[in-house]
Amino acid sequence: MWCETEPAAVFHILGAFDLPDGRVAVDVCSNERLFHTDPTGPTDTPSRLDRYFLDPATGRWRTTDG
Repeated sequence: MWCETEPAAVFHILGAFDLPDGRVAVDVCSNERLFHTDPTGPTDTPSRLDRYFLDPATGRWRTTDG
């Protein structure tokens, strides 16, 4: 099942769990932009902790910043 999101560089999935309403919560470390101006490391934007709420029934998502 695919749930399309806004573009982001997610390179570490920290955990995921099913919610009682059928959605899936996924905790990720993400960056808005990676390796765009600095090819040696993820320094273009600061990393952040996001929680994606994915809804397999609708294919929709929403996120909260940690």
